[in-house]
Amino acid sequence: MISISRWATLRAILVAGAAVSLASCAGVDQKPMGRAQTPTPTSQSLTQLADAARNGGDFGGAVQLYRKALTSNPNQIDLLLPLGDTLYRGGDAPEAIDTFNKVLSLSPRNAEAHTALGRIYLNQHKPNQAIVEFSAALDARPDEPRIASDLGVALDLAGRHKEAQDVYAKALTKSPDDIALRNNFGLSLAVSGDYGKAIEGLSKLAMEPGTTSRIRQNLALAFGLSGDTKRAEEVLRLDLDETAVAGDLRYYAALRTFDGSPSTKGSVSSAVTAN
Repeated sequence: MISISRWATLRAILVAGAAVSLASCAGVDQKPMGRAQTPTPTSQSLTQLADAARNGGDFGGAVQLYRKALTSNPNQIDLLLPLGDTLYRGGDAPEAIDTFNKVLSLSPRNAEAHTALGRIYLNQHKPNQAIVEFSAALDARPDEPRIASDLGVALDLAGRHKEAQDVYAKALTKSPDDIALRNNFGLSLAVSGDYGKAIEGLSKLAMEPGTTSRIRQNLALAFGLSGDTKRAEEVLRLDLDETAVAGDLRYYAALRTFDGSPSTKGSVSSAVTAN
């Protein structure tokens, strides 16, 4: 069996789709910036200014405005969530983690905070910590496919592929058309060595409207790991030039022969979303 460390080079491909943007966890409606009605800005007007600054990429300015808006009531969860998101997007992961943990001290089952923490840990290559957070988030929102997908990604990153596949399969009974779940399930099967099922699922997904190059490349990876170089090449040519195709085929060959066997099952510790 290939060790996780030997599969570390796959992370650049596999975790890319799981890269964290916490904006979806912010929990705050985006509102148009309005005029303050009094000389002293109100919490609402400060929040509007902060939202506008964050949307414009001015994360430092947004952090200052959110913190000023929190002065009158430092425990406003609807402000702490976007503050945590903005801190992380601005490069201050420790403060973001502290902020989301403060939310959880006020609201222990807050799915947005748990999910945001999980995604931070996922990006920091700390899958075991991410698993704890995503599990808590899914417990709070058991019908949310994106959280289930995130949990599956973390489990795959930890090399716990069977558990990841159980999570994907269960979530797909509730959301059978979810692209990210189906994509991650197929990729998890591929990296755990179940090439037939992986190719079957990813082939169906790759033929549907709205499919992406990422999904097609995951299908090519499944063909490549299985040893079907011809089919892998055919799929790769749909999106890549000759140089890139040749490079990917060499990469698949190297992965197949890490332990001297073209049929080695791997312990790849990663998966991706469809986005």
